[in-house]
Amino acid sequence: MSTTNQELKKDNAAPPAGKITTYKEKVDSVRDALTKMGAQIQAALPKHITVDRMLRVALTAVQKTPKLLDCDRTSLFAAIMQAAELGLEPGGAIAMSYLVPFKGKVTFIPSYRGLIELARRSGQIMSIWSHVVYEKDIFSVSFGLDPNLKHEPLWNGDRGKPIGAYACARLKGDAIQFEVMSVAEIERIRKAAPSAGGESSPWDTHWDEMAKKTLLRRLSKLLPVSVEYRKALDYEEAADRGEMVLPDFAESITVEAEESAAVGSNPLDALAGAHGAQAS
Repeated sequence: MSTTNQELKKDNAAPPAGKITTYKEKVDSVRDALTKMGAQIQAALPKHITVDRMLRVALTAVQKTPKLLDCDRTSLFAAIMQAAELGLEPGGAIAMSYLVPFKGKVTFIPSYRGLIELARRSGQIMSIWSHVVYEKDIFSVSFGLDPNLKHEPLWNGDRGKPIGAYACARLKGDAIQFEVMSVAEIERIRKAAPSAGGESSPWDTHWDEMAKKTLLRRLSKLLPVSVEYRKALDYEEAADRGEMVLPDFAESITVEAEESAAVGSNPLDALAGAHGAQAS
C-alpha cells in the first residue's frame, strides 16, 4: 500500500505544545518506540542481522542526523522497517542505506553498496561493479554488434573532473552487460531527485557513490536481479514520486493512525496490534 503526501493532510513533524522538545527527549522517545517495534523488526530482518544490532544502528543513524527527530514519525519508522526488511543497515562506516529527511518526511535510500549486496542475492550475477570516470583517465566505449568498454584510471596525481560513470555485471555463463552515462545525464537525474539540494542529501556528501548507484539502477533493467533488489528500487521510485510505501506486513496502518500520531508517541502501535492479530 502506498500513501501519498496529498492523502496525509496533517504534518505531525512539529512537537505539540508542552510535549517533547529537547534533543534527549526526542532520542529517548524514538528509542522507546523502536524497542516496542522489536518483534516486528525481527520478523522482517534476514537471518544474518540481529534485531539488537538493527535497532542500535538505526538509532545511531537518527542521532547523527538530528533533523530526522523532527520529521513525521510514521515516515521515520516506515523507512527503518524498509531497511530492516531488505537487511540494509542505515548509516555507519559502510552505509548500506540512508535515512534522509526531506520536507518533514523521512525517505529510505539504498546506497551503492546496498544495491550491490541485493543484486548478488539472485544467484544469477557472478560479479557486479560500477566506477566514475575522470577526465585524465583513459576511457573508451563502443556499442553496436561488438560492444566494448575500456577504463584505465590515472593512479598518480589529480584525475581531473568526473566526465561520466559506468556499471558492469558478469552473469552466469560469463555474459557481460554494461551501461554508460555522461556527467550531464547523471546530473539531470540528480536534479530531479526529491532530496537534491535538501536536508542531508547523499548527493551532497557522496556524489561519486550516488553516481555509481544511478548506473546500477539503469543496468538492473537488463539483469536477473533478486526480489529484494526490485523491492529496494520500488521503495526509492515511490519516494521519487513523493509517496510512502510501507512493507507488505505493514499495510494495516491507516491514515487516521498516522494523522493522530504525536511526536513522542509510537504511531506504529496500531501496526504492532494488527501484525500480532494476523500472526495469531
